[in-house]
Amino acid sequence: MIFDFESEYLYKLQEDIKANGFETIRFASYRTGAKLRFVQKKTHLNNVDIWNFVEALKEACLSGNDHDALISSSELLQLFTSLYQSMNKRLPPSQHVRVNNAATTLVHWLLAVYKSRPGKSLRLFSVKVALATMAAGKIMDKLRYLFSLLCDSNGKMLPDRFHNFLEDILAIPSVMCESPTFSFKEELLDQVFSDPKEVTITVFIDLIMSDPIPDCLVWLPLLHRISTAENVIHDVPCSSCPRESYIGFRYNCQLVLAKNNPGID
Repeated sequence: MIFDFESEYLYKLQEDIKANGFETIRFASYRTGAKLRFVQKKTHLNNVDIWNFVEALKEACLSGNDHDALISSSELLQLFTSLYQSMNKRLPPSQHVRVNNAATTLVHWLLAVYKSRPGKSLRLFSVKVALATMAAGKIMDKLRYLFSLLCDSNGKMLPDRFHNFLEDILAIPSVMCESPTFSFKEELLDQVFSDPKEVTITVFIDLIMSDPIPDCLVWLPLLHRISTAENVIHDVPCSSCPRESYIGFRYNCQLVLAKNNPGID
């Protein structure tokens, strides 16, 4: 089971994930990215920019950097209701969403990610990490915002916050049944940064954008690659079917240079 709650919205989301055949994707990083992109669309976060989320936090007086602050389910519902109401104002009427349904779905998904229950509170830090990860926007903007949650007044990373960050961000692929590959382990802390106290925003961004990226985070930039590439039209014939062009990822065979294939395999 992907989600823990008896909700018609979440049950439909779970069934849609299965019906779209994401489990047949061979590589865990692509499979995770595809699942999260699907959830992003289902929760309409693909229309919520990271700065829209930051503004909603400010309006709700939740933009402080209190690492231990908690937020209740009812407060989350109010926050997301405001977020989707503002989103509807920006979008044409044909793209408007049912605000209460969207807000309720997102609350339940977050509660599932962090293994909480309706009526219980979540750490606001965890909510910020999850929404910054899943919201739309430029990955560099999102990484800058995420680092602002992790650093002290001198711009250096706080080790305890990095610990919580890694634990919280890896809970996202874990709830999508990808915990065998992407789950938090204490030994990951030293594998990512041997000395977090010396990490600055430049080092943090360079790590996430590097090649190779630490294995536990490889799905994060891939989620953004999927969102960027899914509407790109390739005017080349597919080597596996009669199509003269296709949309989305384009794969070139390393053995046969003229061979092109679409999709995530």
